[in-house]
Amino acid sequence: MGAQRHDQDSHARRLVPKLIPTGRLTGTLDGLPVEIEASERGITLSLASVRSLIPLSRSARQAGGLLAVLRHAAIPLDVRLFSTVSLPVLPQPHWLVRLVMPGHAS
Repeated sequence: MGAQRHDQDSHARRLVPKLIPTGRLTGTLDGLPVEIEASERGITLSLASVRSLIPLSRSARQAGGLLAVLRHAAIPLDVRLFSTVSLPVLPQPHWLVRLVMPGHAS
């Protein structure tokens, strides 16, 4: 993992982190492979199959607080399926994301 430092904060009225965490975590969600990648562009949650959306939608209620923190910090969040299709969750959620996670991705 590495980190980049911003010497000057151009956002005087917002709390923007000075360090940008980067790296990759690999694990499982209900036995299905999941990868979380953080970079200077934001956070990407990679799912290997559409079946992973079901446990992800069940976890949406617990992730509500995390989504609020990411939204407040203006950190983009995307969900990637099959390593090719990328759906934005934050800041402007894709219609499919709003369908799977109603009330949490708006």
